[in-house]
Amino acid sequence: MSTWGRDFREDYANLGFLKKKFPKTPVLALTATATEQVKIDVISKLGIEQCYFFLSSFNRPNLIYSVKEKGKRMKEQMVEICRKYSGKSGIVYCQSKKDCEKVSEMLNRENISAAFYYADLKNDHKKKIQEQWMNNKILVIVATIAFGMGINKPDVRFVIHRTISKSLENYYQESGRAGRDGDPAECILFYRRSDKLLFMNFNLNNEFSTTESKDFNMKSLLAMVRYGEEKFECRRVFQLEYLG
Repeated sequence: MSTWGRDFREDYANLGFLKKKFPKTPVLALTATATEQVKIDVISKLGIEQCYFFLSSFNRPNLIYSVKEKGKRMKEQMVEICRKYSGKSGIVYCQSKKDCEKVSEMLNRENISAAFYYADLKNDHKKKIQEQWMNNKILVIVATIAFGMGINKPDVRFVIHRTISKSLENYYQESGRAGRDGDPAECILFYRRSDKLLFMNFNLNNEFSTTESKDFNMKSLLAMVRYGEEKFECRRVFQLEYLG
């Protein structure tokens, strides 16, 4: 509605016509994460200014957040995390299809059961990989952010990000696929300052984005960068303050 509508799903931003065409029909809007600005944006675009608003806590006490330097030891550290949760399910998020394939191959060489997943795979193959992971026949799924929408596997023990997400809202959602059974789970971000340049360049050179959209996306990205570079404040506090 708010973010995608600005970038590449213009129809999302025009859904307000439904309330005009069917004024007496109830409308329910749901989101897993929304800053105050996004909340205002969604209410305005849907034309539901007189709505009732319900908010539950964003705090997930069982999730342990950490940021590690993205350096020479990253592969070794990723293997250590997977082995720490031997026999348990995990997700590794990568920036590109090529990265997904490389990381999956690396983990399998280390005798860690893994498979890659991204949007361009054939639907039958994606469905097969997803079912194998849901049934613990594959333990680690290495994916782009194409994986995760609608996934509700309760016993994911770790979520690793090999690079930053494009916003803190996205990171909260992606990492939040861990520990839905309420048991302890880890959310690890590998960060290096140069990663933000890739996202900045993509945002600035996106021919489908308006100036307003680029400004919005840049602010979102910079909050994610601050999360990665924060040295002193508790990262849970940082997330919760950002989400209001």
